[in-house]
Formats: sequence, C-alpha cells, structure tokens
Amino acid sequence: METRTRLRRSHAQQPWWGFTLIELLVVIAIIAILIALLLPAVQQAREAARRTQCRNNMKQLGLALHNYENSFGRFPPSKIFDPANAAGGRPDVTCDQAWIRGNSFSWRVMILPYVDQAPLYNTGNWALWLQCSSRQFPLNLIRDKIIPGYTCPSDPTSILTLIDPTNNINVAGTNYAGLNAAGKNAPIPPAQQACGSAGALPNHGDYTGGLSYAGRKIAEIVDGTSNTIMVGEVFRNKTFWNLCNNSALNNRRCYIWYEESGYCGADTSRGPNNTLRDEVDWEDQTTGGETGSRPVSSAHTGGAHVLMADGAVRFASNNVDMLVWRAAGSANGNTNLAAPEPNVDF
Repeated sequence: METRTRLRRSHAQQPWWGFTLIELLVVIAIIAILIALLLPAVQQAREAARRTQCRNNMKQLGLALHNYENSFGRFPPSKIFDPANAAGGRPDVTCDQAWIRGNSFSWRVMILPYVDQAPLYNTGNWALWLQCSSRQFPLNLIRDKIIPGYTCPSDPTSILTLIDPTNNINVAGTNYAGLNAAGKNAPIPPAQQACGSAGALPNHGDYTGGLSYAGRKIAEIVDGTSNTIMVGEVFRNKTFWNLCNNSALNNRRCYIWYEESGYCGADTSRGPNNTLRDEVDWEDQTTGGETGSRPVSSAHTGGAHVLMADGAVRFASNNVDMLVWRAAGSANGNTNLAAPEPNVDF
C-alpha cells in the first residue's frame, strides 16, 4: 500500500511536456507564411532560368544562321518558295495546284546541320515537297521530332499536337518564327481586321522582313544588321484566327517546326505580346504568302526575345515605340518614316 502511494506521488511530481492546441496552430501558421513567401521566389528563379535558356536558344539560332550565310553567301529564305508565275506550268515551280510554289520547307530545316542536327537533316531528301502527290516528302520521318533548341521552356503549351487521333499522328512545334514582314501600313494603334485586309495588314511574302521568303545577303540589309530583326519568339497558345473562314486556329500557331507560312512566321505590324488575337486570311502551308497579323509574343513577363541580324538577342518590351518597332522589322527601309530609320533601341 505504501509502495503504491509512493508511485502515485512520483508520477504526480513529473512534469508533462507537449504543445497546446494554440501553440500547434501558431507553428503551422508560421510555416504556411514562410512557404507563401518562399514559393514565389522559387517560381521566379525557375522562370529566370527558363528565360535564360530561351535566350540562349535564340543565340544558337543566330550562330546557325550566320554559319549558313558563311557557307552559301546569304541567309536562308524563311521558306523554300519560287515566286515565278505558275501559269507556264513549270514542274520545278509548281506541283498539283498552281498556288503551290516550291516545296515550302522552312529555314529551320535549312539550318539543321548547324544546330547539331545533321543526322536528322541527312535522313531526308529535301528536294521533295511538303505537299505534292508526285514527289511528296515522307513526313513521318520528321513530324514528331522534338528539337529542344527550337522551343522555349517558358511556354507551357504542349510541344506535340495531335493532328490525327485515329492513327495517333503528332507534329512537333516551335517557338521561333522568322520575321517575314514589317507591316508598315498596319494601323496605329493596332485594330482587329476582317477578311481581305490587304494593305491594313502585311503579307508575309512581301520580302520586307529581316528573314524574307527570298533570303538576303548581308549587304542587302541596308538598315544595318544591328537594327534589323530576323527571328522573333511566338507564344504558341495565343488566340489565332482565320479571317476569311471565320474560324479559330487555336493551338495551331507555329505548331509545325518544318514549315513557315500561314501558321508560322512573324511580323512587326503589332507590338510584342499585343492583346489582340493573331490573325491570317488563310493558313495554308504552301502558298507564297498570307495576309495577316502574327506579332512577336512570349510567355515571359513584359516582352519577348528577338534575334537581330547581327546575331545579338534582345528583349523587346511590350511598350516599345511602334515606329521604332516597325523600322526594326524592315530590312531595307521603312517608307512610312519621313526621316531615315532611327537606331533601334528597345
């Protein structure tokens, strides 16, 4: 009996250590606040790394374009296209339809050997055509080939686009479009257009852009290589519209890396990340140019990267002066300016 009494007294005298409910809630709240403060910083660091990688990708494209120029004496055309009149039915100019002129493969195909993709380049006969029943290129060789240097990691849009659910056929896209046209006559401020908007919106086959359908020698960039844009970023998930068919082309912006026409290409008719939808009269891959407005865009905050003709990569602000921006999109003079083009400063 005495022993039991001693045990009870011993237990009673021992202190009990632990958290009260209020203390536990306070600790949880403090941890939650710390996570809330830390998470944005982690996200910003990740985006900074993705943005740096995107910039580096464009720098590599600039080196590849200049290596191509060193080999062939001119920059590649933004697409393989023959502007000759198709009425004569020349077999080297047209195929199947008169409006299909040239095999239509993009500049990204032509620089493959200069971006460590020589094995992919050597798998195909690039004299064949993107769309031609009698000499059709076997697109299954390249459709779904993802080229990391052709995509920006900041863009959350899926690189692969399913175009044939029945046969599970995907195509791989890109975030880097050739600057095909300046868009010097587009309205300022920009306005949404309708079908048949030629004059108000640029035609990507008008040879005004830094990377035109004809390609250029360095000497032909009379505005100066440091003042002329050759390649711009494209946010692939931006709203995209077929004006003449009055239909959405969402998820079709630059969704095929090996072509450059209605779906891809860029111009300076509107500023970077303009809030209006991207638009085109018709989106065919093989015509000589389509009227529309397909501005530079990105998933970055505040602007988008552009590659200048001298190989420099610059970040163009969403608030860039439109006259300067239009001038930067033109390789050989912007007749909309009364004075010579200003030095480009984004």
